[in-house]
Amino acid sequence: MTKSSKRHYLFGPVVSRRLKLSLGIDPVPFKTCSLDCVYCELGKTTDKVVKRQSFVPPREIIGEMIQFLRTGNRPDYITISGSGEPTLHLDLEEIIQEVKKITSIPLAVITNSTLLSDPRVRGALKSADIVLPSLDAVSPEAFARVNRPHSSLRVDQIISGLQQFREEFSGEIWLEILLIRGINDTPEEVELLREVALSLHPDRIQLNTVARPGTESSALPLVDEHLQELKEFFGPPAEVIAGSRHSSAKVQSGPVEERILETASRRPVTAEEIAAGMGLEMKEAEKALNRLLEEGKINLKQHGEKGYWIAKNK
Repeated sequence: MTKSSKRHYLFGPVVSRRLKLSLGIDPVPFKTCSLDCVYCELGKTTDKVVKRQSFVPPREIIGEMIQFLRTGNRPDYITISGSGEPTLHLDLEEIIQEVKKITSIPLAVITNSTLLSDPRVRGALKSADIVLPSLDAVSPEAFARVNRPHSSLRVDQIISGLQQFREEFSGEIWLEILLIRGINDTPEEVELLREVALSLHPDRIQLNTVARPGTESSALPLVDEHLQELKEFFGPPAEVIAGSRHSSAKVQSGPVEERILETASRRPVTAEEIAAGMGLEMKEAEKALNRLLEEGKINLKQHGEKGYWIAKNK
């Protein structure tokens, strides 16, 4: 892929904590979402909506995918996620089906679950290999505090949508629960989450916590010991996914700095993640990041013991 063929809807491959080396598809405009989660690493939701729209023609996404596949790179997964809620795209079913026609790479969709009560959304996801829905709260109070939803959304309807989706979907479901200290990690809320999660019979229950700088500084992570205790409480098939998973795969798919900006405009990333995801030596990644910093295109934000790079255009 040359510099002149800049990608607008694909990003990465990036190192994912859940999906190893993942090529991302971003089908909706930045921060177009049905929630405004306090922990979101992309900042506040600027367009909180539940109405589905055809944001971009599927052919444009597929065109970029064809160009990427011509490079010969092969990530572990193609992941529809990005900088908003992907199920808001009205043509999601067509996007998934067209991607499946041109590659055998497994396709995953990351969703906040809010639209799964809509049978058209459940139908759109049926061709995916893996769907990774989230559920951060069961009580309306915790749901409001953690996810700050669109005014039309009710958590009981979301849970019902998840239950219906489990009955209809033949692929794998990896349910993510992101826990925030003092908000949705109380014994009462955790008991409710466990009850609902197990009733969904997901292939995996993935316990997570705040790992990157979020929208609100008050969104604090759980300590490792607490996460491990909760894993035991949830029982199989629960696993803790907090912390990064690195890949040794060598991937180059275009100008280094351009690829960095594509990724850092969609989520904060560490230098280690950039190096692993792009197949670079750490010194190469650090040099490219410092050049972007000098040019005013990227910022460095400290979160805990790690530094995260965030593109300035977002």
